[in-house]
Amino acid sequence: MGDKDAGRARQRRGYHLFEQVGDLAGMSMALSGLLWEQCVNRDFEDPLEDYERSLELARSIGSQIDIALGQSNLGLYLMLHGKETKGLGYLKDALEGLHAARVFGPASGVLDYVAEMAAGRGRFVDAVKLTGAARAVRERIQAPEPPPPAAAQIEKLLAEARGSLGVEAVDHALAEGKQLDFDAAIEAGIAELTLVNA
Repeated sequence: MGDKDAGRARQRRGYHLFEQVGDLAGMSMALSGLLWEQCVNRDFEDPLEDYERSLELARSIGSQIDIALGQSNLGLYLMLHGKETKGLGYLKDALEGLHAARVFGPASGVLDYVAEMAAGRGRFVDAVKLTGAARAVRERIQAPEPPPPAAAQIEKLLAEARGSLGVEAVDHALAEGKQLDFDAAIEAGIAELTLVNA
């Protein structure tokens, strides 16, 4: 069993152990962690029902942070499985929740998801600005860089943007995004999601 499979097996065992003792917070934490890893790696083993269950658990314990993380996981899953409009609604809710709770690291990950969505629609300037904003959020709190699969997705986005806009324009848009503070970065992400769903 590889490291990824072993890690997922541990998370599932943890979930079932918490389930046996009726620990909803533990169940929420274990399931959210499992699904977050699948989102980062774009390797979705678990069905939609598990993503919905994770959000349901978070709401049952009333944790704003867990709710936002559940919305983020579910939003990306839906976005990448042909239900973009519904998925983007969850990502918007996640950004608003993480903003209210001032949770910077996970918020930067959602900004990267929104940037990916914008690039997929050919909105490369906005996508690159959001990428820069997400980087700035991580740098300000000295958060680790995204895991390799997520980092590769970001680099793919930037390469496509350079091919479309040119290197100088991408560098300029990145610099603009990095100048945004946390509040402005979240506002930019929400504005992009609102524009798409308008």
